[in-house]
Amino acid sequence: MHRLRLGGLQLRTWCAFDVIGVPAVLDLDAVLDTHCAHCDHPLRVTIETGQPPKESPVVGRLPGGPCRNVQADFCPEANLFCNHAHLAAWRKGAGDPPGTTASLTELAHTGRQVWTKLT
Repeated sequence: MHRLRLGGLQLRTWCAFDVIGVPAVLDLDAVLDTHCAHCDHPLRVTIETGQPPKESPVVGRLPGGPCRNVQADFCPEANLFCNHAHLAAWRKGAGDPPGTTASLTELAHTGRQVWTKLT
């Protein structure tokens, strides 16, 4: 579970992609609290006017492959990691599932594209 502070709201989501993409499409300030999917270290990301920090070691993963149910097939593997080494270790341990690596900036850009279609 990922927590997102958006304005005065405290939200929880199943998907790390949402906590980056929603503030991005709305151009809002937000604070994301989650954990590294590899080592469980707490991660906090501050987003200003929809923009995550450009110089962050935190990296995200967008799952690939079939997705019949977003909550079951996509969200559990759409996570954030402390750094590229933790993502690589997680992928190795998970049997190298299909997907792409994305910086926080790339996640925000993709989130804008996806969420704009729904606004």
